[in-house]
Amino acid sequence: MGIPDELLDHLGDEYDRSCIDPDRLPFVVWASIQVERMGWVICE
Repeated sequence: MGIPDELLDHLGDEYDRSCIDPDRLPFVVWASIQVERMGWVICE
């Protein structure tokens, strides 16, 4: 099951507001951590 677009949009906004350095913590890594904290299971 994929992550809904609305959630990805929300995470993108949070990532931008947090001023995270993408060289140190890319969005994909950060977003994976956040959705796992929300209880989503990431399957590769």
